[in-house]
Amino acid sequence: MRTLPGRPVRLIVALSAVTGLLLTGCSTQPSRTGAAAIVGDHTVISLDDVQTRLDAIYEREPDLRTQLIQQGQVDDVSRSIVTLSVRHRLISEFAEQEGISVDDREVDAMIEQSGGAQAAVMGTPFTEESLRADVTDQLLLSQVGEEYLGRVRIVFDFVQATSREQAVDLAEQLAAEPDRVGEIIEESGGAGLPGGMGQPLTPAESPALAATALFGTAAGNVVAFETQPQSGQWMVAVIHEREIAEVSDPAAAGQADPSMTAQFGLRMLGAAAQDAQVEVNPRYGVWDPTTVQVAPSEGEAGGLIFPLAASAPRD
Repeated sequence: MRTLPGRPVRLIVALSAVTGLLLTGCSTQPSRTGAAAIVGDHTVISLDDVQTRLDAIYEREPDLRTQLIQQGQVDDVSRSIVTLSVRHRLISEFAEQEGISVDDREVDAMIEQSGGAQAAVMGTPFTEESLRADVTDQLLLSQVGEEYLGRVRIVFDFVQATSREQAVDLAEQLAAEPDRVGEIIEESGGAGLPGGMGQPLTPAESPALAATALFGTAAGNVVAFETQPQSGQWMVAVIHEREIAEVSDPAAAGQADPSMTAQFGLRMLGAAAQDAQVEVNPRYGVWDPTTVQVAPSEGEAGGLIFPLAASAPRD
């Protein structure tokens, strides 16, 4: 068992870094009736599961429902619950495959740091019943991040874009014409869009990009993502290589704070779960693999991923 000693962050801060969905801050049709989401071909998150958790939040904070209705945030809370539920399934499977687990004493310590279970869940999409699982997921993501932060290296081509529409057009073009990637990026540069070819990069070399879908996309794909939320600045990248070294660079891993390791753990989860076939009931939105969460619609997702088409055979 690998555990992480001494994490000097409160539960709410740590969890918000992973979910980004605190209440105060705020695909395709599933084939099975009554499903809020389906993960793979066997795990179903039911509409009843989501409603039960939502009801528990309202019971805990009676005035919250009226407040959320007035602020138009009821759907945001429901999406956050579905996100947490889907991530829980993905994290559990990934951690089991990687042989990573969390000591119950560490879960207890983080809850106590936040003033106990009752205080920890106030103003969040968590319930006292779900809290231990939610904290465990957070700690597992942090462990995954610490394990891989100093081991991942990617090689990619990229071009920048100034709007979602432009980024999606470029991504679709690059994915459809892999033999013209260099030409397309050169043409984009002539039109004032910076880019580059064959760029090697590790998380330590660019901490800002380490927390983005650039490191959370499997090789052989084109990813378009907003470099910072609401910035209007996009990157479109063709991921050629995504290597994981046997031995971690201790200097790189030691540079990151807990919130950074959790974010990078989420990127590792995203890459591992890219082919997990997550389906979300349209009443909640669509699954966004670039942020590993439910987005209200495809147009509001943090990015998109397109598989590269097969290259033309060479003579």
